[in-house]
Amino acid sequence: MLVTVEFADAGNKTSTHNVLVVNRDAAFTESGDIGLSLDEGKHLLKYIQQEFVNVQAAEIPERARTCPRCGGRLAVKDVERRLVHTLFGRIL
Repeated sequence: MLVTVEFADAGNKTSTHNVLVVNRDAAFTESGDIGLSLDEGKHLLKYIQQEFVNVQAAEIPERARTCPRCGGRLAVKDVERRLVHTLFGRIL
């Protein structure tokens, strides 16, 4: 099973990211093994959150690079990696 996240902007597909691959042999599945395990669920949620933050973090500075007075493009003054704290943990 492959779980992917697809981002779309105004109906146009912008990117697709594979976030989780689950390999299980159906012949060995027991009644308690149905669905995702807790570790698989945590992994899935972590990577979905990371992809959302990455996309949003790329969009925010792009929108802020427009001068409110003349509408021209502003220069970048600082390029640094940031640590973002979210409900589901920290993301670099």
